[in-house]
Amino acid sequence: MNFLAGLSNVATMGGGIGTLLAIMERAEREGVDFFAVEAAGSVYLGVGEAEVVGLDQRQGGPVFLESGFFPETLILRRFPVVVVAGSNRLEVEVFEGKPRDSRALSAAISSTFPPARSSRLIEFEQGIDLQVVRERIAVAVAQISSGGLSKLVVSAEEYYRRSMGFGVARAAAKLKRSFQRGHLYASPRAVGVSPELVLQRIGDVVNLNPLAGTAGRGGQVALLKSEKDQWEHRVMVEQLVSDLRTFAKEINYPEHPILFDAGRLIHLATPIRGLVPPGVSFVEILLAITPTAAIGGVPRAEAVEVLKVLEPDRGLYGGLVGLVAPDGDGEAYLAIRGAYFDGPTVRIVGGGGIVASSFPEAEEEEFRSKILATAKVLASG
Repeated sequence: MNFLAGLSNVATMGGGIGTLLAIMERAEREGVDFFAVEAAGSVYLGVGEAEVVGLDQRQGGPVFLESGFFPETLILRRFPVVVVAGSNRLEVEVFEGKPRDSRALSAAISSTFPPARSSRLIEFEQGIDLQVVRERIAVAVAQISSGGLSKLVVSAEEYYRRSMGFGVARAAAKLKRSFQRGHLYASPRAVGVSPELVLQRIGDVVNLNPLAGTAGRGGQVALLKSEKDQWEHRVMVEQLVSDLRTFAKEINYPEHPILFDAGRLIHLATPIRGLVPPGVSFVEILLAITPTAAIGGVPRAEAVEVLKVLEPDRGLYGGLVGLVAPDGDGEAYLAIRGAYFDGPTVRIVGGGGIVASSFPEAEEEEFRSKILATAKVLASG
């Protein structure tokens, strides 16, 4: 899938990911808006004053998709300058450039990303508030015990502050080196490397790779045997398959989950593949299946209403990042394993799925492991 296929005025330059990161660093330094997401084997960077667009993506270049946890926060934007980078190539495309976008264009020049420094990018400020986390777990358990929910994903957060050498591009480089199988996303508001494909569409084929059930490295056997994790994973898959039946005429997936290596953590995964008829848009399917039970709960609508009260400020965590091509193909990833910014404050979040057989102590440990997977990379010297 090539999001720039058929478009004109593509300038090919030497460079690749390092040059793209240098452009991102310059855009950040000069206050130019940007958004990067890794999809279709490349990293796509939109730069400049973006245009918010509707559901019709047939005109112009790729549309960058961003959403917070709650579906009504979905934003689709088209940037005037798009940089596409692979391991040894860089392409720059200009879409209807305007005079006020000149800074975006000047940022998109060939340059070399500075060598990685071993400095810490963030400094610890405030740990998990265990009282808040335990209250969230208690609410989830009460909802499940009453029969209102089968599963609810609650979260915990730690707070850090930016170090002197912090930069989104530098954070992106460190995270991507540590989690090479994940998919990078970055903006002035967040940076992360997501392990989870929510939805991919190529023609009439859709692919999903939902994750639920987590263990540290070395815990693979226990994860496969865990009744709690298997149940948590199963209800997520059942919900997704039920949602897809609205659109797909064929759905295929393995009977049992497989292991997915996300670097510091191992997850249960179930690859799902389906065929959808023409006329059904990528965004239409995406809105119908999210928030998935990997990050929300079962039933979906009831879980979202509980979380609106319990965790109204999730922000981008648990939302979506991705791209939609002019031909309707697209990819979207779950916005997890990231750092989320508010001025000098850096928030790192981890979630855990609560089901009837959950033990609060084990869930607290899962929160810590997911937070530390990101924090250790950014805080390491």
